[in-house]
Amino acid sequence: MSSIPLQARSTTEIVDAAIQIYRRDATRYMLLAAIAYTPLVAFQFVFFGTASPSFASWTGGIAYLLTVAGFGLMSAALARMAAGAIMGETVDVDQTIREVLPRVPAVIGSTVLKYVMFMIGLVLLVVPGLYVVTRYFATTQAVVLEQKGVVAAFSRSSVLSNGIKRHVFNTLMLMWIIYFVVSFAATMLAMVGGTMVVTIVSALVTIVAYPVVAIGEVVLYYDTRIRQEGYDIEVMAGSVDRAAAAV
Repeated sequence: MSSIPLQARSTTEIVDAAIQIYRRDATRYMLLAAIAYTPLVAFQFVFFGTASPSFASWTGGIAYLLTVAGFGLMSAALARMAAGAIMGETVDVDQTIREVLPRVPAVIGSTVLKYVMFMIGLVLLVVPGLYVVTRYFATTQAVVLEQKGVVAAFSRSSVLSNGIKRHVFNTLMLMWIIYFVVSFAATMLAMVGGTMVVTIVSALVTIVAYPVVAIGEVVLYYDTRIRQEGYDIEVMAGSVDRAAAAV
C-alpha cells in the first residue's frame, strides 16, 4: 500500500506530500544526498579551494558540468527511494545505490543533455529554456523508475507533460523557489564566517534541503501518470488481483 494516497494533486499539495515523505525518513534521504554530492564538493575543494570556478575556463566548465551531473545523481538516488516510499516498499540506502548504479550513465547523459538544451533556450530567449525544463521534467524518473534510455526518457517525459505543462511548471517553480530562498538565506548568514564557511554551509543546505525538491519531482511524476494514464486505478486493480490470487 502506498504511504500517501495515489491521487491527482494541486501544486501546493504536491509540495506538502513531498515534505511529508521527507520528514518520515529524513536521515536516509540526507545520507543519499551526501553520498551523491560529496565527491563534487571534494573536487571543487581540490581544484578551486573556496573560490567559485569561472565558467570561461575549461576547468570551470568541467566543474559546472560536474555540478549538473551531481544534482542528477542525487535526483536519481532520491527518486528511487521516494518511489519506494510512495508505493509502500521498504528501500534502504544500500539497495537504492545498487539499483541506481547501473543507470548512472543514462542519468548523467540525460541530465547534461537537458541542461545544455536549457542553457541554449535561455540564450535564445528565456521562455524556450523554461519550456525545456517543463517538457522534460521527468527524464531522471523515466531513466531510474522505468529503465528508459536517454532518448526514450525525453520522449516519455514529453508524453507525461503533454497538455498539463502549466501545472508541471507551477509545481517545479514553487519547489525551486522554496529551495533557493532557504539556500540564499543560509548563505547570507554564513557570509559573516568567510568563504570557507559559505562553501560548507552551501553544501550542507544542498544535502538537507535538496531532497525535498527531488522527492517533489517524484510526486509530480506520479501525479502526471495519474492524470494521463489513470495510474492510481492501475495500482488499485493490481492490488485487487493480488488479493484475489492470495485467497
